[in-house]
Amino acid sequence: MASATPAPSGTLDFVGCFRRVTDDPDWIRKVLIGGGFVLIAAAWRVLYEAQRAGTLATAGPYDYLRHPQYVGFILVMFGFLLQWPTLVTLAMFPILVFMYWRLAQREEREVAATFGEEYARYRAATPAFVPKFGGGRPAGVA
Repeated sequence: MASATPAPSGTLDFVGCFRRVTDDPDWIRKVLIGGGFVLIAAAWRVLYEAQRAGTLATAGPYDYLRHPQYVGFILVMFGFLLQWPTLVTLAMFPILVFMYWRLAQREEREVAATFGEEYARYRAATPAFVPKFGGGRPAGVA
């Protein structure tokens, strides 16, 4: 197999950069854990501001998911499961995912009681845990 020609000095080598990342056997764990923490932090900022203003959080990560912080926690947990696959981590992962799902259900009932129809429209247009991209929101959704 012929080696790739190095990028000229002063230019970015995107293919080489990607190759270096994916050659690292830990790259998926790093992406899951790092991405999870980034999602948690981004969602926390939006939720904090919405709570201070007494409004429904629908911006940033909440534009794609109703529970981005829980998705972030699940990504981090899955990354750690891949990092340290033991019987304890294998047993605890589904239990913790189930607990976050139950917590999300309880919080949704509380938010629905607080925001009523506004939350009903948001809930109808925004998935809970798995984002859907490209469709956009129906008109009138906050």
